[in-house]
Amino acid sequence: MQLLLACSEELARRHAADLGSEGWNVVVAHDVPTALMQAHRVGPDVVAVAARLPGGDGATLVSRLRHLAATSLTPVLGLADGADGQQALYEAGAQRCLDAEAAPGELAAAARTLTLRATADPGPAQAAPPSHAGGSPSPPAPATGALTGQDTLSGGGRVMVVEDDASVRGLLIQTLELEGYVVVGFEAAGRGLDAALARPPDVLLLDVMLPDMSGLELLRRLRESEAGSEVPVLLISALDDATVVEGLRQGAQDYIRKPFDIDEVLARVAAAVQAKQARDRLRGHVDELENRALSDRLTGLPNRRAAEQDLERFAAQTARLDGQLSLLALEVDDYEQLAADHGRDAADRMVVALASRLAATCRTADVLARWSERIFVVLLPWTGSEGAGQAAVRIRGAVAAAGIRRPDGAHASVTVGAATMRESTRQLLVDAEAALRSAAHAASSHTAG
Repeated sequence: MQLLLACSEELARRHAADLGSEGWNVVVAHDVPTALMQAHRVGPDVVAVAARLPGGDGATLVSRLRHLAATSLTPVLGLADGADGQQALYEAGAQRCLDAEAAPGELAAAARTLTLRATADPGPAQAAPPSHAGGSPSPPAPATGALTGQDTLSGGGRVMVVEDDASVRGLLIQTLELEGYVVVGFEAAGRGLDAALARPPDVLLLDVMLPDMSGLELLRRLRESEAGSEVPVLLISALDDATVVEGLRQGAQDYIRKPFDIDEVLARVAAAVQAKQARDRLRGHVDELENRALSDRLTGLPNRRAAEQDLERFAAQTARLDGQLSLLALEVDDYEQLAADHGRDAADRMVVALASRLAATCRTADVLARWSERIFVVLLPWTGSEGAGQAAVRIRGAVAAAGIRRPDGAHASVTVGAATMRESTRQLLVDAEAALRSAAHAASSHTAG
């Protein structure tokens, strides 16, 4: 029979020998973090918890034990000096409490009674303390469900744990899951690195000492990658300050020393996740503003600024790879006159319909943008003058076939000018405008004739 005894060294010396003589295999822990790790590792038949512990009070430990899968139904026996300490242990989920000064034999007998009761009634543990005179504490209903009060930390992020000690890894995973996090765990650094690069977590809890590579090496590789460059990393280490300092230099956000306080871990994880999510929201807001700055408000197409950026990018690519780049300038016929006669809104509705038709006609590799109120441009990468001429004919025909109505009832049309880059993007734009004016002049002459 396994008994986990979480208490001071003095109480452990007082009770351990007697418990051993009664057939108990006693595992001792002197603080909350060690007790939690030992509970997860050994799966005790009963836990005896003192009200006062280094690294947290006994009630905190009992509450944590009640919400870990390995110990959720494990009988808990409390040791406290007074009524207040016993009441706190009962409220946290202890089934029975003894005075901290109880004789060694009393602890062994009470532990045996609790295990027999648990065997007879395998359902949820029920608090059933003995009667006491003088207004001693009464047990509350058993603690179930989520943690409450100050034990609750906001979750909602995705946490990765890379830790080779199975008991520590399991404790971290279960505790974080209880706080609402989605948690994945790995024993080996290599598998953890692959998973972090494939799907970066909101925070990575990383042990420094790992079997296949050090945690610092994993951190270095993560920071060298685009996917993992901004993943918050919390180092878990029992090593010296120099190792911690090196980890911080390589990009770790913080560190946690072993043996750790589980509440400290939860607080640091919550802070890291919240900071990561705040940065993501800010980045999303900035991206949205940038997209708005590069988009035409009426049609949703890229605007002139965006088209100029794409044009420079295509031009640099063309020069580097010895390719060809062409541009079409498309002017909406009679736009200004139609807006003056029938209103800007009516003219804009026609422009929106034209933009939709043009987008459906262009190739996937082409870039369609609204250059001004009445002019669209189409960037044609890897296209020479012959291809540009063919694209102009195709687009003009597609617009004519669409039958889009102008505000005056006639069919909307566009005039197209095509140019191929010879010297620079500036010259390309000059050539396209000249071609557009030439096409407009030809169309006007044809109409007049």
